Amino acid sequence: MVFRIKTLLFQENFDKASDASPFGAHYRAAGTLVFLLLCTAIVPLALNHPDHRVPRYLRDHGVLTVGVAENVHVKTEPRGRGTRNYITTVDYRFAGPDGKIYHGASSFKGDKGQPVAAGDSIKVVYDRDSPSTNFWQTALIGMEAGIFGGVFAAGLVIPLCILSLYRYVRWRQYRRTSPAHSPA
Repeated sequence: MVFRIKTLLFQENFDKASDASPFGAHYRAAGTLVFLLLCTAIVPLALNHPDHRVPRYLRDHGVLTVGVAENVHVKTEPRGRGTRNYITTVDYRFAGPDGKIYHGASSFKGDKGQPVAAGDSIKVVYDRDSPSTNFWQTALIGMEAGIFGGVFAAGLVIPLCILSLYRYVRWRQYRRTSPAHSPA
């Protein structure tokens, strides 16, 4: 049975659906609780992962400079329903604050390949204290968009889980106090 949002939003609809399948209601509540606990444990860990900390640090404290794209490679991968993701990987070089030439590589995943070719000037963000920690600015922005998209999705799903558990608790209280459901 597909559980619809309309069933979740109105308590009487939730009660009817749960009365029709009490085992299913218990099963969904347990699954929702496990999912909610996993989300509340995994989301903070994922946001604090080193792959996300470095881009956040560079966004807030990095130095913007101009680099030169040395090599550009575009790879495609299936995304679903016949569409594709394009992963544009750029190898680049830039001059650091000490005059040395630093190299880096970054990838951007999107609906189409990025309009950059070998020899083009690109924007690079690097760490002032360690220029070898750097990102192509376009890839940095794309990575942040993915992180914020995940946080936004969690911001939608977690309240629905909480609402579902609230409806379940209310349904259980209704069943306990209702004369039709009390033992004879």
